[in-house]
Amino acid sequence: MRQHFASHVALIWNFEPFDSGTAKKKKIKQAQKREIRNVENVLLIFICAITLLLIPGCLNNRFYQPNQTFYHTPDQYNLHYEEVFFKSK
Repeated sequence: MRQHFASHVALIWNFEPFDSGTAKKKKIKQAQKREIRNVENVLLIFICAITLLLIPGCLNNRFYQPNQTFYHTPDQYNLHYEEVFFKSK
């Protein structure tokens, strides 16, 4: 009965009950939870970084890469154009 009363007083006045072993256990559990959250956050950042590094390689074929095939010409769209040549060595 006395321990039950002490725990209510501890909740009301926000101090540790007489059994300090449970308070230490709670603090240890809270520290373990913080450590787990820190590890989870580090893993999440690591996964995001790897994903951001790999995405450009996966999207490489989505961007224009010149080749020898003529897909469309300006004539097909009634656009004015003139041929340009560059000399190279």
